[in-house]
Amino acid sequence: MKKNIIYRISAIVVLALVAQSCFTAKEYKRPEIKAENLYRTEVVAQDSASLADVAWDKLFTDPVLQQHIRTGLQHNFDIRIAIQNIVASEASLKQAKASYFPTVGLGADWTHQELSKNSQFGQVISASGGNTNVDQYQLTANLGWEADIWGKIRSNKRAANATYLQTIAANQAVKTQVITDIASTYYQLLSLDAQLKVAETTLVNRNESVEIIVALKDAGNVNEVGVKQTEAQKYATELIIEDLKNNIILLENSLSILLGESPRSIERSTFDAQQLNPEIKTGFSASLLRNRPDVVAAEYNFISNFEMVNVARSNFYPSFKITATGGLQSIDLKEWFSVNSLFANVLTG
Repeated sequence: MKKNIIYRISAIVVLALVAQSCFTAKEYKRPEIKAENLYRTEVVAQDSASLADVAWDKLFTDPVLQQHIRTGLQHNFDIRIAIQNIVASEASLKQAKASYFPTVGLGADWTHQELSKNSQFGQVISASGGNTNVDQYQLTANLGWEADIWGKIRSNKRAANATYLQTIAANQAVKTQVITDIASTYYQLLSLDAQLKVAETTLVNRNESVEIIVALKDAGNVNEVGVKQTEAQKYATELIIEDLKNNIILLENSLSILLGESPRSIERSTFDAQQLNPEIKTGFSASLLRNRPDVVAAEYNFISNFEMVNVARSNFYPSFKITATGGLQSIDLKEWFSVNSLFANVLTG
């Protein structure tokens, strides 16, 4: 008898090992890509110093712009959403890690049942002088655990970890985009300010030209056509100025939204006060791509999907779960916590 049991257990173990050999969760390996022949330009950077390693405050030296960027990083709504996505994915990662441990549950309930006196059991109980009102009190605890035979739990944890890292990279991508949008809008404002300054200077010259041409007309040296042409140039300049002012207001509103603030006038310096850094080095193109947060997020998304494929494949195989339930059950509240009220059962599958 004992030999038969040993043989059965051995057979089950052998079958499990054979089945496991049919499926093993694959590990993600980053492919090696040779990018030397992918460049279509003849000049390829040989300096390892890369623009990807330059901090934004070293790239944008305008103190006013730097303050706007810091404000945007603190109050931008897209960044706040990205941060909450990180919190949510971190909670999912903790939940995935907890899958290795048994699950525990507790419950308590009370059931009241009143039997009909005209029913089969009701008539029997009534005839014997029993009570047709039945109260049952139950306090239960359950314990469940699943063995990670096929690597499903491990792959699920890796997928959750990749998703968490993806949200971090996505948050950095949002920050990068916010910095880019703030700087771009800021410099567009400076450009419009410079154009407005030129247009206002032009308007002063146009007014002087109108005065001169009117004086020449009064002197008989110019006809009415010349006066109208000069006035038309003046009016065109006035329209350009109004259009520039309107565009400035629109850009200020856009920048205010990027800063997470209500529309207002934006503090800024002048276009002439900007200092350009002529020593910017792009470095290797691969370094630029490797440091792009959207590229990093895309890779982590691929890893997450790769691991979820492992999880899906493992679902084709049987799982081994142990579930145990026990507690106290009694129809008499006074006897609820007695030894005779104990019950338990264990299931595997």
